[in-house]
Amino acid sequence: NKKYMNNVALKFDNINITYEELHTRIDEYARALYNRGVRENDIIAVSVANTPEAIYIHYALNKLGAIICPINPLDMDYKIFEDLKVVKPKMFIGINDAYKKIKNVDDMDIILFPVVKSVDNNLVKFLYGVKQVLNGNVLLSLDNNLSHILRKGKSVNDVYYPEHKENKVGDIIFTGGSSGTHKGVMLAENGINCVAKSLDYVTELEPGEVFMGNLPMFMAFGKLAM
Repeated sequence: NKKYMNNVALKFDNINITYEELHTRIDEYARALYNRGVRENDIIAVSVANTPEAIYIHYALNKLGAIICPINPLDMDYKIFEDLKVVKPKMFIGINDAYKKIKNVDDMDIILFPVVKSVDNNLVKFLYGVKQVLNGNVLLSLDNNLSHILRKGKSVNDVYYPEHKENKVGDIIFTGGSSGTHKGVMLAENGINCVAKSLDYVTELEPGEVFMGNLPMFMAFGKLAM
């Protein structure tokens, strides 16, 4: 992105995020998550919606060499519990909406944030907060709050970013189970990069064009869209 740092990288609600700001946020998230204990090859469960935070979290974890396991926050409690039992993640990073479904999973550090974190409307944020309290989706601890963790990470400088390794597993994405029991499929980063590169043969996207992300991040094709 070096030639396009002033271009808009993300559009969300009423905000435009440039590539320069995008990389700044990714770096902040990486430092904060490293400070929290994320290391290379750690399996991190991520349950998000299509918001800027999802982009920052995914690229920060990738930068740290962690293995990302996307979890659908709309799945039933039992399926989420079983998926997490299979992968045994070190950490869960997700929207408040998912907390009630994962709070009984043992030995997993939990970081939460509101899905409306980047929404430019205080009334919407307030109503969302009230709804999460009523639904029991609130963990009243600053230590589990993403914003607090980001503030603590601002002064962290000695972060180790591992070198890229060929065919390293970058994601574990669960199938839908249409052919039987659903499975967690290990995907190498190179595989996702190759599929993304193949888009050039379908439609050549030029700088300044807008791509509408309409697939959720917890799906393989959602990762491609990102």
